[in-house]
Amino acid sequence: MLIQLAMALAAQAAAGPATAPPAAQPDTSEIVVQGTRIGKQQIRDFVKSVTDVPVEITVYPGAWHGFDSDAPVRLRKDVPNGVNPGQGVHVGGNPAAWRASRDRVVRFLAEH
Repeated sequence: MLIQLAMALAAQAAAGPATAPPAAQPDTSEIVVQGTRIGKQQIRDFVKSVTDVPVEITVYPGAWHGFDSDAPVRLRKDVPNGVNPGQGVHVGGNPAAWRASRDRVVRFLAEH
């Protein structure tokens, strides 16, 4: 399901920008899915178009792939990067983001 969502979001992003939200300060943070930059509002709009389930998106600044580990941050040139082809991707731990994401999951599970 997650792969299908990612593919659909990538296709939607390639089709053009989403309509700006009515809020005075739209959230312009982006997430990269299969090499395509996708705004958080685009994700919300897409999910809203297929379900009534509310969506919460949290971005942890400075958190790379594998942020929920003790590994040092390093550049992996052997992994394709769709945004910057040939430049690889960064992977590695971020203790603050790891704690924050774990705490968020525990709160979510306690609430639901």
